[in-house]
Amino acid sequence: MMASAMPVPQMVMKQGYRELRIEIARDLERRRTNLLDVNPDRPFIKGSSTEDISSSIAALSKQAIDTSYASLSIVAMKKAARLLLESRRIAYYAIGDSCASCEVFAQLLYKVGIVCSNGMPKGDYGVFERTLDPRDLAIVVSHSGTLFSNHARTFEVMRASGCKTIVITANANLREQLMGTDCLFILPQGEERTERLATFYSQECIRYVLNCIYAKTFNINYQQNLTRWQQNIALAQDSEAL
Repeated sequence: MMASAMPVPQMVMKQGYRELRIEIARDLERRRTNLLDVNPDRPFIKGSSTEDISSSIAALSKQAIDTSYASLSIVAMKKAARLLLESRRIAYYAIGDSCASCEVFAQLLYKVGIVCSNGMPKGDYGVFERTLDPRDLAIVVSHSGTLFSNHARTFEVMRASGCKTIVITANANLREQLMGTDCLFILPQGEERTERLATFYSQECIRYVLNCIYAKTFNINYQQNLTRWQQNIALAQDSEAL
């Protein structure tokens, strides 16, 4: 007759479980430490494993948000939210990936009853700024700041109109040029235009600031906006049921 297997003492099992948890925690900490400073221009290299790429992008995103949070102007954020609520018309000015980030921001605003349109649509360039006045708001997003030099005339007209402005850029050298801006957000520099593989870092910074502005705007009329969100969800569910 075969002898039955000896039961593993419960104390040994608990000890093994604790050791496993400690080893997992140590491994996670090693990975976190190794990825604290990810190169924004080259967060991964040729031959990087899938795990390394996913870890690097996660670390880079956290790095972008942490540095953006550290430099965020609370005063500017409060004022930006008020301008969004009080302005007659709102338009955003951005190109490339920054334009895509602004489109997402505009969609969020639309869901709480604020219309924010593209000030630089194809085939309709220059129309909005020629009709601006002090009741309007322009949101200008350019991480590098080149938008201001490439479209200098646009911003001259905008400034002359007296419309309100929110500017988001990482080019700190533009501070003097942007004197008089109602809300100025200076982002961490991060990437180099000629070296980067993509705009992971800069767009994470931009989206963080835009999300903060949106959240503050939402919170000013919190219950009203919450009710509107719930109604929109109910309408969407009814439409899907048809």
